[in-house]
Amino acid sequence: MNAYHDPREQWVLTLGHEGESLSIGMELFELVAQCALVGLLAGWLVIGAYENIRSPSVNLDLVRDVFSMETMEIDEPGVFEQVKRNRITSQRVQTVAFRAVVFFETLVACALVIATLLLALAVLGAVSVPYAQVFAAWSVLGFTMIWGLFLVGGNWFHYWVVHQSSQHTHYFMTLWGIATLLVLL
Repeated sequence: MNAYHDPREQWVLTLGHEGESLSIGMELFELVAQCALVGLLAGWLVIGAYENIRSPSVNLDLVRDVFSMETMEIDEPGVFEQVKRNRITSQRVQTVAFRAVVFFETLVACALVIATLLLALAVLGAVSVPYAQVFAAWSVLGFTMIWGLFLVGGNWFHYWVVHQSSQHTHYFMTLWGIATLLVLL
């Protein structure tokens, strides 16, 4: 890595991967920002997946409540009567669904960590910038899909009737993923 003075009075940092160079201006800033934003997603999802593995009952109980619509049956009996056909009361199915989500969360969390490392290496010129960005984009798409699928699945169970805070979290996480994708594109 060497810095040299460009005749146009702009400092340029040459990073040694196949002749690529990044100006110390916007290109480098964009790549550092992408790395930081993907790293934040990675950190959030790593903690979430870890907690779901370490203390599964916290979220499994919520999943069971959403699937079985028990809270809705108590708090909103009129709505429950109209939509109770959508509930799933099998604890086995609920547990399998929860474990599938945790597996996918863990997989995406690992991909996001790798994406963050690749983007950091791209900043240093050790890997191709487009390669790191494409890997990161796929990883962020996985993050966004988790929350988007929660919104779609939650809609089946009408979870917005009694679990508004969960729905709001899923909306915000989906928007966070979309915003990060836009920064990567």
